[in-house]
Amino acid sequence: MQHPEKNKKHDFSEYVDFTSMPQSHQIVLEHHHPEAFIDPYHHHASIELNYLHNCSMTYSFSGSEVTLSDGHFTVFWAARPHRVIHVDGPGTITNAYVSLSQFLQWRLPSSFTNAILSGAVLTTTQGSEMDRSLTQKWAKEIQNNSPRWDEVHALEMESRLKRLALEGWNVLLQQSNSVPENITGGKAIFHFETMLKFVSENFVSNISVQDVADQTGVSQNYAITLFKKILGRTIKEHLIEMRLIHAKMRLGETNDKILTIAMDSGFGSLSSFYEAFQKRNGISPARFRKNTIKD
Repeated sequence: MQHPEKNKKHDFSEYVDFTSMPQSHQIVLEHHHPEAFIDPYHHHASIELNYLHNCSMTYSFSGSEVTLSDGHFTVFWAARPHRVIHVDGPGTITNAYVSLSQFLQWRLPSSFTNAILSGAVLTTTQGSEMDRSLTQKWAKEIQNNSPRWDEVHALEMESRLKRLALEGWNVLLQQSNSVPENITGGKAIFHFETMLKFVSENFVSNISVQDVADQTGVSQNYAITLFKKILGRTIKEHLIEMRLIHAKMRLGETNDKILTIAMDSGFGSLSSFYEAFQKRNGISPARFRKNTIKD
């Protein structure tokens, strides 16, 4: 169990100019029956809250599996590629997607914020009837679809996360990403969210770093620097990682030719795909496929 008094680092909020952020509540609520993803891994800039009712669910985060238990809140930054690979039970899931800018406005304890932004998947230490009741209310109130209800839900989520940060949490998956530093203003967060969304929707296409920068009207150098500061890798590195994750899924789950997979994953040539795959995984795509089928 992690406790907020341990592993204290710098406070990320000190680098953000909150006055330049809009004060609207940027939250999306969903309630449905969870299903394994048929589509490839996806990612987005939001902070994701999951609560399972009468079922369990297994995520794969870039190949690392994490099982979410019934009756527990789970929180993670969805910038890391992930997808649902297994659901056990007939229950439902209540999801909340909180924009990164909204999450930072809440000024949660730095130990909790740092854990989330470093890529960890956090969960409550025990189930709670209060959480079950709260998420059941959210599920019913989604249909209200009004700014007043959005404000209530935002306040309740802020309160619940602050309580989690004070109570302590369990770590389901620990990542080694560095916590972003020196973010110079609220607009930087919005630029990053826009770029990350564009990459998520277009990484299999022949897009360039300049294309990504153009989506938010900033220079290529600024886009590269901002991406590196917040996500810990450059835009080019992130594009390659997304394409490789997509390709690995296709290699393991289809009989498609390797050339077809390479091109459909956004690589311009078979040679560039082999080079990137070998460098990232230490084996060739063909060997990876054989090992996966054998397992």
